Amino acid sequence: MENNFKKIKNIGIFWEGEKLGGVDSYLANLINSKTFKEINLTIFTNKKNLGAERLLKNLKNKNIIIIYYNSINQFTSKNTLIKFLLIFLKPIFFVISIFQFYFLLRKFKFEVFMGQCGGYGDFRSEMAAMFAAKFLGYPIRTIVIHHACGRPIFWNTLLNLINNLLSKILTSVISVSKATRDSVFYKSNLLDRSSNLQDVIIYNGVYLNDKVSDNDKINKIIYKDLENTFLIGILSRIESYKGHIDLIKAFSKLSNDVKNKFKIYFIGDGEKDEIEACKEFISSMNLEKYFVFTGYIEEDSISIVSRLDLLVSVTRTFEGFGLSIAEAMSVGTPVLCTKVGAIPEYLNNENSTLIEPSKPKQIEDALKDFIANKKIWEKKAELGKEIIKNKFTSELMAKNYLNHFIENY
Repeated sequence: MENNFKKIKNIGIFWEGEKLGGVDSYLANLINSKTFKEINLTIFTNKKNLGAERLLKNLKNKNIIIIYYNSINQFTSKNTLIKFLLIFLKPIFFVISIFQFYFLLRKFKFEVFMGQCGGYGDFRSEMAAMFAAKFLGYPIRTIVIHHACGRPIFWNTLLNLINNLLSKILTSVISVSKATRDSVFYKSNLLDRSSNLQDVIIYNGVYLNDKVSDNDKINKIIYKDLENTFLIGILSRIESYKGHIDLIKAFSKLSNDVKNKFKIYFIGDGEKDEIEACKEFISSMNLEKYFVFTGYIEEDSISIVSRLDLLVSVTRTFEGFGLSIAEAMSVGTPVLCTKVGAIPEYLNNENSTLIEPSKPKQIEDALKDFIANKKIWEKKAELGKEIIKNKFTSELMAKNYLNHFIENY
């Protein structure tokens, strides 16, 4: 294994995206690990990827090259006619992008080529890049899937054919949780056909930092007006499926005495109409003094969650892993989460408080319980901290990745 370890010197990472999100945090944790310290890494990403800028700021590993390209698979338009036209042109764009990535990659020699896939189920550039990687003879070709697989409205037959080909071209598919893996299995045929394709689950890991220092910039944004106030935060993009409205509804039902004990932070960016919908709903209930919209805070998320007394994640549909939840647990911040996606794979009612999705009444009851039984919540948080320390660290994640590559080299 030692000889194989030495052979893996160059890894290519293909990552297409637009918005800030969990993938850039995951990549920072992976790349900054001691395990990846001596490996030369080249990241290929599209010019409109906002997460790439954030990743660059968080990287400590100096053996990094980032190469930008123009994506032809991300054309969008608000015009309905053009939208339909783009749907029918998707297969053509996909084929063209295979050639685009072949010419982009042909100057490089990689032992491992990884595609980072936020979701799966439609025509994606990561898929096209894997065809190019096969033509160029890269030994390890793997796609990492971070979120739920979706069923496309059009082109199902053609996509099934492409998935069938990919199952023979890829050496492995890595899912960040069992829930993510199951969504790919049940909603696509990617994992159906090839017995040689490695179907692997490697959980995300967080950087452990027991001594989180005070951050003046964060302290100026997230702070207590009164000493006996508890700070609650949702750390995510403001999107309807993330459940911000459910938290507002629940909070509105609390007595004034309980409300006055909380200050709630919505930490993250979002589409303008989503943010305005939340603000209008808060205003309609005269709750403005309790809620703060911070926007995206350009500091590390560990420092942010360490400032909170309670992290809330009330996603309505699916969480591929829930990195901000694991980060909160790693510093002993209590968490209140909905039982969706991968959450029950590492959270339970001994190390956190779990509720059903889209149930504001359960959120309301949990907030009351937090006030009444805070010490119990703190004990749960200590157990959660141990779980992360033992099973979900960035170093363990990086070793699992490298061991997987070595075994298949």
